[in-house]
Amino acid sequence: MGLDTAFGDLQTMSTRRHPAPWQVAVFAAIPAIWISSATVLATGGRGWSVTDFLTFRAAASDLLQGRSPYPHVDPSVLAAGHSFVYPPIAAYPFIPFAALPAHVAIIVYLIASLVAIALALWIVGVRDWRVLGVVMLWEPVLMWLLEGPIEPWMLLLLAIAWRWRAHTVRLAAIVALLVALKLFMWPLLVWLLATRRIRAFLASAAITTVLILVPFASVGIEALRAYPHLLQTLTNVFGRTSFSILGVLDSVASSRVAELATVGAALALIGLIAFLASREDGDRRALSAAVVGAVMVSPIVWGHYYVLLALPIALARPRLSLLWFAPLVFWGTGAAALGEPDRLAIGVLIPHVVLVGTCRRRRSDYGDEDRARERPELGALGAALAQSTGSGSGSASPAMR
Repeated sequence: MGLDTAFGDLQTMSTRRHPAPWQVAVFAAIPAIWISSATVLATGGRGWSVTDFLTFRAAASDLLQGRSPYPHVDPSVLAAGHSFVYPPIAAYPFIPFAALPAHVAIIVYLIASLVAIALALWIVGVRDWRVLGVVMLWEPVLMWLLEGPIEPWMLLLLAIAWRWRAHTVRLAAIVALLVALKLFMWPLLVWLLATRRIRAFLASAAITTVLILVPFASVGIEALRAYPHLLQTLTNVFGRTSFSILGVLDSVASSRVAELATVGAALALIGLIAFLASREDGDRRALSAAVVGAVMVSPIVWGHYYVLLALPIALARPRLSLLWFAPLVFWGTGAAALGEPDRLAIGVLIPHVVLVGTCRRRRSDYGDEDRARERPELGALGAALAQSTGSGSGSASPAMR
């Protein structure tokens, strides 16, 4: 049974004027209660804190005061998880939040991030309200509520990029911003090149360079020189305890094998994107591979990265289907990898499921010729019927033809 047909009855029920009470409970009431409770936890202290948001906010404050937001490159400092480690451009959007009291800023940011997720789904054509309800139950969504990272906004940028894919300059700017915010989004540049958007690729590469390098002028050239070392140290600290390929293979093999496998996976991803771009529905399928692959080959993978999986799923399944429920399995990770094989297996398996489910050719995209090739006997029968119908309909009116 396919993923689409498995939820055929639910899809039919979505056309009812009034949804069934159980649907309201499962896809609306429970997510609302859950999100509200998580928000209280995120803002109420007692060990829960929106660490990422506060880190970005502090970095924005540092930039406003002319200070460098970067820590001393020390593994023990980075291991605390409170250091700003992104290009300076990532702190700029948080400057308005630096002017607000911390608790007000947190609540505004969390609500705005919820809206960003809903808007991203709407932009790419999701009109099934139950989809948003399922996404709100994903463990990665709870993760960002408790940590406050920028993935909801990156999801919105990805949706806008897809919406503006026919506009060279707009698309180039959005892709550049995504890569500059988090470098692991580099496969988006491969998507531009593979889909023959040469001008968009060149423009995006140039804009990315500007967005990464120019903001370092405000924090000093020494910070730019030290940044590669900062990233490498960060990978050494967290790569093998996150949901990355490094973490998976380091738990069962050697560090050298894990590093080579990561490079191999990146090369395989480039090949996959190029292959899918040359096939039917290549634009969507190649972008899906780029987004899912970007998460999978990142040297560090945290749970909230998986929020980005909503985009490829939405492009492939704008209505509720089993694929939307796959990320619910992330609850089995306990929101952390910790180098444990069972958690790592879930963190790697689910993106693979999403990759296969979103990159395969949709049956709705099949044309008559494709169906004839799949079922030759039916194709021949159809052709015979069409010929006989055509030979016996010489007197048919123009309206019937």
